[in-house]
Amino acid sequence: MRRLALATVVLVGWTGSAQAQGPPASSYHALGPCRVIDTRPASGFPAPFGAPKLATLGTRDFPITASCSVPATATAVQLNVAVTNSEGVGYLTLFPQGAVRPIASSINYAAGQTLSNAASIAIGAGGGVSVYCRTATDLIVDVTGYFEGPVVSTVNGLSGDVSLVAGTNVTVSESGSTLTISATTAPGPEGPVGPTGPTGATGPQGVEGPVGATGPAGPAGPTGATGATGATGPQGAEGPAGAIGPAGPTGATGATGGTGATGPQGSQGPAGPAGSAGASLNPMQIAQLRWYDAIQTGVAFPVGSRPHGIAFDGANMWVSNHFGDTVMKLRASDGANLGTFPVGTRPWGVAFDGANIWVANTSTNNVTKLRASDGANLGTFVVGALPRDLAFDGANIWVTKQTDGNVTKLRASDGANLGTFPVGADPYGVAFDGANIWVANYTSSNVTKLRASDGANLGTFAVGSLPRAGAFDGVHIWVPNYGSDTVSKR
Repeated sequence: MRRLALATVVLVGWTGSAQAQGPPASSYHALGPCRVIDTRPASGFPAPFGAPKLATLGTRDFPITASCSVPATATAVQLNVAVTNSEGVGYLTLFPQGAVRPIASSINYAAGQTLSNAASIAIGAGGGVSVYCRTATDLIVDVTGYFEGPVVSTVNGLSGDVSLVAGTNVTVSESGSTLTISATTAPGPEGPVGPTGPTGATGPQGVEGPVGATGPAGPAGPTGATGATGATGPQGAEGPAGAIGPAGPTGATGATGGTGATGPQGSQGPAGPAGSAGASLNPMQIAQLRWYDAIQTGVAFPVGSRPHGIAFDGANMWVSNHFGDTVMKLRASDGANLGTFPVGTRPWGVAFDGANIWVANTSTNNVTKLRASDGANLGTFVVGALPRDLAFDGANIWVTKQTDGNVTKLRASDGANLGTFPVGADPYGVAFDGANIWVANYTSSNVTKLRASDGANLGTFAVGSLPRAGAFDGVHIWVPNYGSDTVSKR
């Protein structure tokens, strides 16, 4: 005797019924394994199939039909369910979307385990399957097949947990996760002939037969009309050049042509003589120059369209105008506008290296270097896709690339590319702590610490949701979390 919950049984072997008429059989269609759900951040699956991981005591709905070749007519799916990165002892329960969650579990796990199990789940409302999570974990699901036809939820009006007993005309057998119920009975009378189905599509053309024997030649026909004149033949070879004729009179002087394009920028001249000794700037001092006591009056100064980044050069503020494709130089003492300088398309972050201003251009995938004293353009350097923010480590400029998921290190003296280093997903902000570079990974919700001398990865540290920037206070790194309305202190 077998006892089971009918709400989760798929009828796969029906051949008859003790009643006058039984339900039609479900048909199973095997598929090559196809991944439909992966909540690990590195998988890159879009919502609702990807990150974040399943929450403790939470239920999430996942649409199944129209994914991995599962049609809208499917009534159930065969799945391979796996868990990983589990935070404690728990279990998952998979059930039809919109149905009451059963008490049975589909897979059980302990902290840190990676396990998998097969499951046959009926498809519920909206073509979806719901997953209840007892303890937070990452979920990975592959589709291996689907069923079409009815899903058994009652037998003779009964539902819930019922007992099935094999008899003279009923057999109950199981293989793996499939339960087969078969019944035989005497065939009923033959039904009426159904209407004629539509004519099938025309079959492919048959193979061409062999060529027959050549018949006898017929009598010669009358001569046809003269055909049209043929196309002109190719031009003959060029003849020898004739003798040079006498020179004609000098023509009138033509109008002056337009000014030609500006030639390429010349190489950088030799370094000027060393200036008089003054107070040296170290990375800590450059970071602290952001706090300028003279501008604490709350006065607003007009700049360009959609200002984004800002940096202080010791005497002036530099502001990037995102929609103006320029940066503006304001005197810090009184906010006077000292000039507007063109850079790349859609400028974002701004940084100062002690002598020059660096600007990240998001739409042209490069950075522009301007001399701080007069705004002269000293060069444009390609970095990668969607550069966002910059930081100076005392000798080099570090640039985050949101699309590429990495940072590029440029030598500040000449813009030479010293390497590209992978970090988390969608890196935004960047900061220097005197020895290391810290990168805020927007989608990963963490920060990556790189050794500034060689770019070695010293660790990844969780912060709040959707971090976008970073700042160093001399001891700690502070990170604002856009998605959780908090700041994290590392």
